[in-house]
Amino acid sequence: MNKINLKPTTKEKITLLHKTLKKGALITYPTDTIYGIGVDIYNENAVQKLFQLKGRKFDKPVSLLYSSVDKLLVDFSDISKLQRRFIQEFMPGPITIILPINPHSTIPLTFIKNGCVGVRVIDLPELNNLLSDYPNPITTTSINPAGLKPANNITEILNYFSEDIDLHIENNVTINSIPSTVIKVDKLDYSVIRESAITENQIIQRIQNI
Repeated sequence: MNKINLKPTTKEKITLLHKTLKKGALITYPTDTIYGIGVDIYNENAVQKLFQLKGRKFDKPVSLLYSSVDKLLVDFSDISKLQRRFIQEFMPGPITIILPINPHSTIPLTFIKNGCVGVRVIDLPELNNLLSDYPNPITTTSINPAGLKPANNITEILNYFSEDIDLHIENNVTINSIPSTVIKVDKLDYSVIRESAITENQIIQRIQNI
């Protein structure tokens, strides 16, 4: 397994990361919540390997990670005023927003459930910089076999998947062990699916101005 530090951003690190994703290999990386495990969402073999590694059923999709709000909005251009405002208010940040896909979406069916997909833009500029020129979103899901505690450091990651990760990105700081809050935003309303890093009260307070 290759290992790079998140800081500083260099061309060599970007090249290694992009090559790793393009060949269908798995990476682990820090976020603004828990560590994530990622593959290119359009590499079918890599996606299958990820689900098999985690022991996750294919009817339980994982979320997509975008490096910027602008890139996210390219794939989700046909959204309501409320949905757009939620994205602008809470992203980047420790939140997963479940959005409906548009009829012409190219997002693979593996990531879609009931016509919706979970998306993230994290508040970690250095990681976003590493991914900014990569053409596709990657997966974002906790690093653990199904039913076990998510890995929170390199030792725990290696205990779970030492033979299966090609590249680890290390932040050298204590990772927040609280997962992202999950909200589903429909055209005119929203619902909190998982209250976590952002509380429901905080959401209520912030959306008063939306």
